[in-house]
Parts: sequence; structure tokens; C-alpha cells
Amino acid sequence: MSRISADRYRSFFKEKNTQKFGPMDFIHRFTSPIMGLLFSELFWPEFIEIDNMVFLESTFEDKSDLKRLNDAVMRYKGDRHKVEKSFNTIEVPSIFGARMEDTTDEEDLILAKILATMWKARLTDKFPDKKFFVNVIGSEQTGGEIAVLFHQV
Repeated sequence: MSRISADRYRSFFKEKNTQKFGPMDFIHRFTSPIMGLLFSELFWPEFIEIDNMVFLESTFEDKSDLKRLNDAVMRYKGDRHKVEKSFNTIEVPSIFGARMEDTTDEEDLILAKILATMWKARLTDKFPDKKFFVNVIGSEQTGGEIAVLFHQV
């Protein structure tokens, strides 16, 4: 898996002297433990099971999200596999909202591969009795952005 160069990180801190910095130096100088905890939610998220389907917990924040789930079950005529796939195609740049343009397609792909690896490990840890397909899919398949797709097999 490719890594981002220190020069790329430096481009976000032009006003600072980061000439000899590696990734851990950027973390040490510009972040905090609370930021680490925040990003742990991305790399090691909570997953929930609803009606024998598994989703990112953050997908269901209120009753309207559960209604969307019920509507999808009806739309897909009870095919829970299709429902899981439709909810669990997570476009990586969109996670970052207003800052989604800060990365290149190559960087989005690197992050998507890392997320896919971490999420597969987390799903296996949380649901040891289930098998999951976790993969990166290209923007040509999503019609938009590079994404991580996961579902039960």
C-alpha cells in the first residue's frame, strides 16, 4: 500500500518549519489525543446488526434513517443482500464534507484501501460468526467517488 510523502503533508503546513518531519512528527506537533480518538471512529468504527444485516452504526442516527431502511427492504423486495450493499457503499471523499477536495484521486484510493483493511478486521472482530466481502470500488462503479463496499457473504 502506498504512503503519502512528507512533502504532501508539508503542503498543509507551509507556514511552519516541518522540513525534517515524518508522519509521526506531524501527529506530535499538530494533533492531540482527542483527534486520535475522533479518527479512531473512522478507522475502527462501530457496526450494528439490524434484521440480520450489518451497517455502520453512524448510518442510523434517528427514526428517519430506520424508515429509509424499511423503505429499502420493500424496494428490494426483502433482498437483504441488496439492501446491505446499497447502504454500505461508502464514498470516501464525501466522509470529509467541505474538505473532500483536499485530496487527489490517488490519495483517496490509498485511504480507501486502508479503510477497507481496517473495516474488514473490525467486522471480523465484532461478528466472528459472519463472513464479509470488503473491497474498494472505483468511481466508475459508483458513478461518483472511490468507495469502500462491505456486505455479508
